[in-house]
Amino acid sequence: MTTGENAHGDSSTKDILDARLSYGARLVLSRDPTAPELVVLRAFYHKAVSLGSPQLVAISASDASRRPSKDLTALTAVATILFNLDAAVTR
Repeated sequence: MTTGENAHGDSSTKDILDARLSYGARLVLSRDPTAPELVVLRAFYHKAVSLGSPQLVAISASDASRRPSKDLTALTAVATILFNLDAAVTR
């Protein structure tokens, strides 16, 4: 790895992921995520990418061309987490 890279890819990939996670948090919570919240969301995203989501894959099992990517599946899992936060429910 070179300077600025992490275990999950180069720094631009991390920046894009952080921008997506921050945007999702802003949409749901009406505020930017704190640094610790962003770390947790990023870790959950990477775990979701590695595990996949059987529910989303099963929905599109009959049509392989409509099967969601691992990235989309992981972002959907992160969105579910954001929507279930007390801050989102009481907003």
